[in-house]
Amino acid sequence: MGTYKRLPREKEKFSAEMYTWLEHAHQWFNVNWRLVLAGIGSVALLAVVVIAISSFMGGRDEKAKEMFYSAGKLAPGSDDQVAAYNKVISSYPRTGVAEVARLKLGDLYYAKGDYQKAIDSYMPVAKSGDSLLKIAGMHNVAAAKLANKDAAGAAEEYLKAYKDPKNMTKGISYYNAALAYLEAGKSDEAKQIFTALAKDDAVSTPELKEKSKEQLIWLAATTK
Repeated sequence: MGTYKRLPREKEKFSAEMYTWLEHAHQWFNVNWRLVLAGIGSVALLAVVVIAISSFMGGRDEKAKEMFYSAGKLAPGSDDQVAAYNKVISSYPRTGVAEVARLKLGDLYYAKGDYQKAIDSYMPVAKSGDSLLKIAGMHNVAAAKLANKDAAGAAEEYLKAYKDPKNMTKGISYYNAALAYLEAGKSDEAKQIFTALAKDDAVSTPELKEKSKEQLIWLAATTK
């Protein structure tokens, strides 16, 4: 395996490292874009996001939604808010509301620097969550593992997301896996992914292709 030398440059940020609420909705939109008419405008797109949120919340459980929204109004990161999200999960364990509550709870733990608890919160969604949220859960687990100094574990989580057939952002997952491998000092594994992304039109994008080519040039100059 090649030796990875770090240069005095700013560390590249992971793409879509932590999914925000709107990004959860965008993930829904990516999965269901065929249901949306071509030429959609910004007002219509906003309507789609609202529909997405309703989909996540599992429209039939009004009490669960009210409990969730009430939790969101509490002081961010407070013990009361943590307890409120936990109550949503325990009261409505097999609903879309609980899935979103698990992600929000994980975000709170992540912000506090309690990365293991964040991982524990995200993991049920990443393993068996609603398909609309599963990829978000996988990425969040990976980001928390990275923050918890487990870069190799983060890479494996990103690879799982990349291989998931319902992932509509495979290129991002794959690229993040390569960055995590670099962080873990596994330059050969990272190079393999960057090489694939630089050539693969199926999962890559023009931006990811260019970034991957830049990484390959940098690796060639800094490994032996």
